[in-house]
Formats: sequence, structure tokens, C-alpha cells
Amino acid sequence: MRLLAWYWPGSVFGSATSGTWTALAWDVAHGDFYRPLLGPAGYGGTRYMPLLFLIHAALIRAHVDPVYGAVAVMQATVVAAAAALYAAMRAAGVPARLALPFACTTWATIAYQEYATEIRADYLAAAFALTAVAASMRTARGARSKSDAIAIAGCVLAGLTKLTTIVVIVPIAVSLALGGRRRAARSALVGVAVCFGAVAVVVQLLSSGHFLENLRATLTAGMTTADLWRRGIPIFADYLVTDPFVVVPFAFAVWSAIGALRRREWPLPLLYWVTVAVVTIVILASRGTATNHMVEVHLASTLVAAVALTRLEHEPRLASAAYLALAAVMAAWSWPAPGMPTTIARLKARGVNRRATVAALRAEYGGTGRYLSLDPIVPILSGERPRAIDAFYLDLFVEGDTPAGRDLGQRVGRREFDFIFVSDADWQRNLPVMRLFRTAYVAAAARHPYVVLVPTPPSAATSGPSDP
Repeated sequence: MRLLAWYWPGSVFGSATSGTWTALAWDVAHGDFYRPLLGPAGYGGTRYMPLLFLIHAALIRAHVDPVYGAVAVMQATVVAAAAALYAAMRAAGVPARLALPFACTTWATIAYQEYATEIRADYLAAAFALTAVAASMRTARGARSKSDAIAIAGCVLAGLTKLTTIVVIVPIAVSLALGGRRRAARSALVGVAVCFGAVAVVVQLLSSGHFLENLRATLTAGMTTADLWRRGIPIFADYLVTDPFVVVPFAFAVWSAIGALRRREWPLPLLYWVTVAVVTIVILASRGTATNHMVEVHLASTLVAAVALTRLEHEPRLASAAYLALAAVMAAWSWPAPGMPTTIARLKARGVNRRATVAALRAEYGGTGRYLSLDPIVPILSGERPRAIDAFYLDLFVEGDTPAGRDLGQRVGRREFDFIFVSDADWQRNLPVMRLFRTAYVAAAARHPYVVLVPTPPSAATSGPSDP
């Protein structure tokens, strides 16, 4: 709460990814559901599923500030994830006195601190997945048809929030089959496939065919099988060890998995945890991913750890000591003590993206409307439609020489934009889109966190980097 109270007034997102989510919502609020990869309005390209930005779009249509609305939606999804984790633990037989504090650890991760003032789909997707898991575990206690329907709905909604999360149906179906309910397992798989397929058809029709066009162009981001061990596993391990609030419950889950192998029993929470871990490694093998994908790993690990403690599979004193140590670390990071690298201190050190900066940038350089911003929040805060939805995919389009990439190259070559706004961090990198800009544009000013590019005379074009 201290982080939100400090950051929220007068600030906008710290990353362009949240600007992309907001741009998708902005498009919907103004009548455009999934823009084409290349169209009159500019450049599309996203692998984001629609449910989260549809909710955000409803707030924008209700005249809620797009940044404040995004942060409010984000915090609501975190609450939903904690509630779903609590429900899953209770369904697994964890007593309320243990389930409640474990559910509250949803807020106790570095990942949450990093994304508290952003907007991401991970918490909402995890909330639906955990709801499906909880409903499936309750089927053994009666009301099977109702619980099975809730499980199917949870899987479908999870997939509509974050596509990879729909695989939660796999551990659910395996658990049903292992429990002697093979017919129910088949019904669950068929039900999710039919329902999700039907909804996907509706989304495709409402988007005028652009939904699948976007997914086909962006889903893997050029990932290959070799990336699983070159990127996926090393990055997964790095994200684990650098967030103690994730690695501790994950270690307890590994301990539980070893015990389950010896006993030859695989309860649903453990099957769910294994599935989440494998899918997360696959996700991290793709370019353009970050620590937000560890959210579901943390929640699934916490579920397994709580169940194991309830069944006394772990030594309670060891678990208590581990979580007391984590609580001490969290208190130290949350309280402004001398020498402690609090989240607020880190944000202050690197500077934050203030609304005043965006307003000054637009007032000084964006008056003509002939500009391109790789951060969509700049035009959105000016009440204008972004030309580019996602800078990451625009870079891939340039690298892959796609029609959208070639179109941008032609416009840059003609110096069609009076100004181009890029992040100061990206301007120093050797990205394909930055190399393209350097052929016809030069840095004219720095307005942290942006660099303003202006066209060079054709005879003065340079392919080398320019400093602001």
C-alpha cells in the first residue's frame, strides 16, 4: 500500500507492456476489437487474450482514467487470486487458520511489488485456474455436476485471460481419471474444448478476423525447441532463486513431489503444480517474457506447501522458520531503513514515468499529430489513438521483414514522422527497429524515460547510433 500511495499520484506505468494492455483496452473502448497487423490506424500485433482488457475497456468507456483504471483492475485481480487460492486450499482440506495466512502470501513476492503499479493478466488467469482446481477437488464431496461445470468454466475463462493457462484442464482430467472417473475426465476435456472453441469463434468474428491473425504472428515470438534449454530452464531457475518468496514454497513443493513419487500417489494440487512449472518454462523460452509469469508458479507452490503441512508431510517447525524468515525480509524491504533496497528506493533511483513528462513531451513535440510513440501511453494520455500497439512485436516485424515491418521502413525512409518517441533504454540497444530509425532519424532531446528522434536531411542520414 505504501508503494501504491507513493507511486500512484501523477504517475503512469513504468513499462510499455502495461501501455500495450491499456492500448488494447483503449481500442475496444473506441470500437476496435483487435486491430490488424497493418492497417490505416497503424500497427497491431499481440498475443494477449481479451478478457482482461475488455474489463479495462469497460472502465475507460465509463470515463475512468486509463492509468488509474488499469491499476484498480490489477489490484482487484490480485484479490481474486488470493481468494481463489484460499478456496483451493480449503477444498484440499487445509484448515482455515492455515489457509488464510498462506493466501495472504499472494502479496508477499517481489513479483507483486514489481507489478503492483502495472497491469498484467497473470493474477486473473491464476484466479480462474485455481477456481477450476478447487471446484474439481470438491466433486468428491457431492454436487458433482455443479462443481464439474464450475471447473470447465474456470478453465475456459483462464484461457480467455492468458492462453497457456487453459492447460489447467490437463491435471484436472488426469486427477479425475486416476480417481476412477474416466468418463468425467473425458467430459471435462471435451467440455473445455467445445466451450473454448465456441468462444474463440465469437472473438474471431467480433474482431473481423484479426484475433487469429494476431495470434499466428505473435504467439511463439520465433521460439524454437532449443530455446527450452537455452532460455526456458535457465531463466526459470534464475527467477526462482532471485525471489525468495517464490523459491521457498517451490522447494516445499519439490519435497512433496519426491514423497508423492515414493508413495505413488498424485493428488490434484501436485499435478497442477507440475503442469504450471512445465508450462512456465515453455513460456519463458519465448522472447518478450518476464517475471510476471512466476505468479502462477508461486500460487501453485503455495497450494502444495499448505496441503503438505496439513498432512504433516513437512516438519512444521522448519516451515514456520522459513516463513518467519521471509516475513522478516519482507518487513525489511517494505520499511525505509538506512541501506535497505526498498522497492520505492529502487523506483526513485531509476526515475519514474511521470504524467508531467508525458504532457511536456506532447506539448513540445507532438502538436502536429505526425508522430510515432513506441510507448502507447503517450498518445493515450493525450486522447489519441496509438499508432503502435506493442513495440516488442513491431521490432520482430522489422526483424522478420513482414509487411508491417516493410511499411514502417518505408515511412521511416520517407521521414514521414515529424518525431519518434522511444525509451532511452531501448535507444541504446542494437534492436532491429532502432537500427531502422537510425538510418533516417537522430536523437534531438532526452526527456527521461524517453528520447525524442527527429528526421535527418536525406543527405545526412546515418546508420550509426546517435546520442541525445
